[in-house]
Amino acid sequence: MIVLIIVPLFASSMTQKKATDVENEKAVTQLAEERKYATQACIVRIMKTHKTIFHKQLANLVLEQLVTFHPLLGDIKRNVDLLIEQEYMSRDANDQTIYHYIA
Repeated sequence: MIVLIIVPLFASSMTQKKATDVENEKAVTQLAEERKYATQACIVRIMKTHKTIFHKQLANLVLEQLVTFHPLLGDIKRNVDLLIEQEYMSRDANDQTIYHYIA
């Protein structure tokens, strides 16, 4: 009885798997970055039209307008904080749940 054992000469399957893992990781980070910019652009559009808005109303409008994906409420808050740091908008001095657009 003869038994054949096939041994691959190159570990190409392992290098291909590592390459696809790196490509997938790059794609995920790029997608997250694109979603961040899309969310920020949506927030700025809403703020331009409303000038002053409550946080809950802003979050609801963002969720309505972004139809390709639905960001988490934490993501919306994080992007609002980034826009406040970039001085696109500010919080009200008396009520922290009200945002003002800075033209």
